[in-house]
Order: sequence, then C-alpha cells, then structure tokens
Amino acid sequence: MLKWLRSNNLGTYLVTRFKGDPVGRDEFGNSYYRIKGARDWRAERRWVVFVGDIEADGSLVPPGWHASLNHSREK
Repeated sequence: MLKWLRSNNLGTYLVTRFKGDPVGRDEFGNSYYRIKGARDWRAERRWVVFVGDIEADGSLVPPGWHASLNHSREK
C-alpha cells in the first residue's frame, strides 16, 4: 500500500477517472489518455497508464504513441 501511495498512483487514478478521455491502447496493453475539453490539441495534457506493477519508463512506449504524447502528432 505504501509503495502504491509513494508512486502517486492515487492522484493518477483520480485524474484519469474524472478528467481523462481514453485515446487508445498499444500492443502491450498500456492505455493512453488526454484531458477532456482541451481548447487545442497542442495545449492538452496527455499521459499513459502502464499495465501491471512495473516502473514507468519512457522506453516502454512505442514510437507512434511517443510522438502523440509529445504533441508531435495530433492523433
């Protein structure tokens, strides 16, 4: 339980649950979200929720999704 709280999973869960708009999933099962109601696709907040109890690492995100998370692509 402390490990879960230490890694801020509660905050991520709450933001994802109430403000997250699901965008899709990759071949590894990771889920991608964006903030609901953003004015412009370049200004919106985007994030990934990894599957399982793994330590978050940017190398686990496929190149296409990486471009989307970094606002290099609209969709």
